Amino acid sequence: MHSLPLFLLSISPIVLGFLGALYWGKRNIENLAAQADVAWKNVQEARMELAESAERLVDALRMNPAKKEHTQALAAALERCRAATNPPQAAASDDNLLRAVAASHAEKADQDALAEVVRADDAIAQKRQIFNNLAVTHNNAGKTFPALLVAKAAGYTPYNTYEPEIASGAKADRERATHATLSDTTKVMNAYMLWAVSMGGSTETQPTAAKACN
Repeated sequence: MHSLPLFLLSISPIVLGFLGALYWGKRNIENLAAQADVAWKNVQEARMELAESAERLVDALRMNPAKKEHTQALAAALERCRAATNPPQAAASDDNLLRAVAASHAEKADQDALAEVVRADDAIAQKRQIFNNLAVTHNNAGKTFPALLVAKAAGYTPYNTYEPEIASGAKADRERATHATLSDTTKVMNAYMLWAVSMGGSTETQPTAAKACN
């Protein structure tokens, strides 16, 4: 007669821990999505600064009639850059813009404008890495047990990463295999940390992906 209550009492910490893990899993997915959205906004703002610097280079090139063909190609690439709204589009259009800048053969008179383009491209690199790390961590969080059970309730949708091929620091990112390494570690960390937090009754949040990548 008393075996059932004793059994329920014995498993109640496990059940409560599991429910806690589901709660923290949902919160984690939502928080990472919010952080990734902010990070992408920061990338877009930096990209628009790149576009503005490229526009000044276009204006400088227009002063030289011999550069008409290069100027038109750069202006067209600039429009595509500004129109891109998602990471894959942005990566492709930014690469196209930088190739057009390189092909413009800017002369001495255009060097100030060209230097602005280089500085703007450099400024995107850190913001790109922060967004990509958050995106990958978020994507892993939605596929990690037990959080995957509440991913739909958390509005989980995987993010595309922003990975231009020729932008400043892009080659170094690929050589470090930043995203692959982070992907492997977060699949383990999220499940373990969420379970530990829920079992311990702690209200501590796990480190953000931006901190984890440092």
